[in-house]
Amino acid sequence: MSSPHDDLHDTWRSFVVVALERLQRNVDRDKVAIPTFPEEEYKFEGSGVTKSYVDRLEFFPVVYKYETELKGLHEYESLASLALSDPHIPKHVDKLVGTEFSVGWKTLWAYLSFPLVKQLNKRQDPFKFDTYIFEESFSDLMLFFSSETIAMLSIAPLHNFETNFDELELQQGLKIRRLTKDELAGLAQAGGESGFFASHELLGLKYAIELNFKVRKRIGELFDDA
Repeated sequence: MSSPHDDLHDTWRSFVVVALERLQRNVDRDKVAIPTFPEEEYKFEGSGVTKSYVDRLEFFPVVYKYETELKGLHEYESLASLALSDPHIPKHVDKLVGTEFSVGWKTLWAYLSFPLVKQLNKRQDPFKFDTYIFEESFSDLMLFFSSETIAMLSIAPLHNFETNFDELELQQGLKIRRLTKDELAGLAQAGGESGFFASHELLGLKYAIELNFKVRKRIGELFDDA
């Protein structure tokens, strides 16, 4: 069954595929040195935690370097035209967009290049198109453009909490659940960067309280309570 966004989806996909190919060609041709930055990586294995450092590629300067060329692609021009004819996207362009907590200036390029940047930021084969990443990015953007609210998620680890259940629903949008290893690793990284707590303090953490809620999306507003 067709969707009103089929043309937009297919054109967006075509742009990302072509842009990845063009960026790889340009990087190879111009011998561009992609900058890296060291990042702490924590892993929970058994009853212990290990820390290592990995170099992450930073593609923002590369995208910025070739932005004008990418905007000149036929696929981008077609995508921009479709996006600006969409009933929801134009009102988000060249305006302050965000929530009561944070707003930022958003351009058409910022939105249309988002799925491209997501492809480049994956850990392996940054120039290889990943269908799953694209579909997820496209779906997230379409939901963002069509919704009047933005989904928010807050998680706080619980110390000295035990239960026989993996999840306890307290009320709608509020629950206690078991932490995943990836979340524990994220907490360890956040603690290491802030100095708020040591990674070994996380070994006793098993559960967190999670709150899901929505806030009103603000467009063209700056701390307006109306």
